[in-house]
Amino acid sequence: MRCSILIKWLFVSAFALPVVAQVQQTQRFEANVVRGGHPFEVASLQERGLLLHRVTWNAVGNEYEVIKLDTTFKQIWSGYIPLNPAFSISHKKSYKSKLYILSHSRNFRDFNIIEIDDETGKYAQWDLQNYIPFVPSEFEVTDRAVIIGGYYNYTPIVVLFDFETLMIRIL
Repeated sequence: MRCSILIKWLFVSAFALPVVAQVQQTQRFEANVVRGGHPFEVASLQERGLLLHRVTWNAVGNEYEVIKLDTTFKQIWSGYIPLNPAFSISHKKSYKSKLYILSHSRNFRDFNIIEIDDETGKYAQWDLQNYIPFVPSEFEVTDRAVIIGGYYNYTPIVVLFDFETLMIRIL
C-alpha cells in the first residue's frame, strides 16, 4: 500500500508544471483619483451593491461625491451633495434602501444628517442645533428616528431626531 501511494505521488509530481493564467475582465469600474483629495470610502448595500463616497473640494466649496455601483460593479448613478465646510463627517449607516451620514460642527454643538436614497440618488438634509456639545460615538437609524450617542463631561448623552416631527430631543 505504501508503495502504491509513493508511485502515485511520483507520477503526479513528475507531470506538475508551473502554470500562468490570467482572468479576463469583461467590465470594470475606474474612478478618478484627485491629487491631495480624499480617497473613496465604501458603504456596503448588501445585495443592492455598493456606494462609493468621498469629500471633494471645488471653487464653490466642499461637496460629497457619491457613486452607486450594482453587484457587477456597473455604475448606476453618481452625484454631488453640497457640504458645509465647517462640518466633519463622523458616522455613516446603511438602513433599508438609504445611506445616512452624520456630520458635526467644530464645536460639536450642531449636527447635520444627510439621507441618500440608494435606488434613485435623491437626498435630504437636516440641520440639528444642539445645546450640549458632545463628540458623537454612536449613531443608529430606525424607521422613525436617528439616535446619536456620546459623552458630555463623562456623562452619557443620547439625542433623538424624529423624522416625522423634525424635532430633536435629549434623552
